[in-house]
Amino acid sequence: MKKKDLFGVAQETEVIDVCQELIRLKSVNPPGEELFAAQYVASILERAGLEVELMKHSSTRATVFSRLRSQGKIPALLINGHLDTVPVGVGGWTHKPFDANIAERKIWGRGAADMRGG
Repeated sequence: MKKKDLFGVAQETEVIDVCQELIRLKSVNPPGEELFAAQYVASILERAGLEVELMKHSSTRATVFSRLRSQGKIPALLINGHLDTVPVGVGGWTHKPFDANIAERKIWGRGAADMRGG
């Protein structure tokens, strides 16, 4: 994906692949395991041509900062999200929480209805 395509129509298969990969990357907090998810998101943003900074907080935690520079003729827009998920808990899962299975025209897994789905 190129920078000029960021505001165009995303390919459905690409969106599905990214969502599934994020679900498969366990980033449970506590204890705080977002590093691999942060690296994955940073790589997507870099391939799209954005400026990216990965700030490591520990050996397992990081934050991604990304910027798409404009001509400065319009106000800035800040988009803020999170990479962690809550612990899985016990029982109650129809589909395994980190398998990112597709069933009933939905992607199932931890975070699919939260930031991963978005």
